[in-house]
Amino acid sequence: MTARVRYLAGRWPLRPLAEAWTHCRRHRQEIGHWPNPLRPRSFNEHVLHSLILRRDPLHARVSDKCELRRVVQERTGQDLCVPLLGTWDSHAGLARDWDRLPEAFILKPNHASGWLHVVRARSAVDRDYVVALAEWWLRNSFYDRSREWAYRCIRPRLLAEPLLPAPPGEDGPRNHRCFTFGGRLGVLRTHGTRGGLDLESNCDRDGNPLPVHVNNTPAEPIDPPPPATVRAMVVLAERLARGTDFLRVDLYDTPDGLRVGELTPFPNAGALPFHPPAWDLWLGAVWRAAARGESWPPPPG
Repeated sequence: MTARVRYLAGRWPLRPLAEAWTHCRRHRQEIGHWPNPLRPRSFNEHVLHSLILRRDPLHARVSDKCELRRVVQERTGQDLCVPLLGTWDSHAGLARDWDRLPEAFILKPNHASGWLHVVRARSAVDRDYVVALAEWWLRNSFYDRSREWAYRCIRPRLLAEPLLPAPPGEDGPRNHRCFTFGGRLGVLRTHGTRGGLDLESNCDRDGNPLPVHVNNTPAEPIDPPPPATVRAMVVLAERLARGTDFLRVDLYDTPDGLRVGELTPFPNAGALPFHPPAWDLWLGAVWRAAARGESWPPPPG
């Protein structure tokens, strides 16, 4: 980020200009052209419109990984998030409780996206390194790096969650990302990794495969979830997304049932590449149709 953008980002009312410039420039770098968030057509432009021009309190709540759990409880009446092993306001608290944690767990802050550390053998890992990393998280603002307004006022905390089981031969659990529009699931994207390589499948609400690939990195195709699992994911995702114009609901299929990982209103901050690009435009059309209460257009051939 340039010094000029950093200067603008620290001064209201110039801060929104710096945020808009950052998001639009990132979109151009990832997608290949400048977006028009004022008159959005594609899915990514709609995300940018929401990110730059709206201030929905729900978006701020679900961006906080602690407050997210309250939102899920309010909307489902159940504690369906990945269980908590502990929360701490300081790295000293984590250091104090280190020996009480299980051998395998995931550590993350509540005020960021993508900041996490996987501990697979607590007794063998360098505790001082992990505690120092946690201290760095607490001292730094994810907003200063992403310019996503919803993260700016979150009080930093640390969370530990159990390491969920992975399918045989894969590096971690599969993440099922439900793209919902007007409270209705449009695309279910399943993502995993094997040997550091991405695995991906995309299907509709009925489990039918869709010929679309997300992100610019190559991904090996995998089978979508079984039909019964897809139906259960549709029910839960739509329950969590009711009353929203768009929300991505991230789910994990565990031996104890479906668990909620995240609720995301701004996937990739409006810079999520779709291949073929026609799917970006189609999802934008779905977004508009859902907002107007109209029938959704047919997907690209």
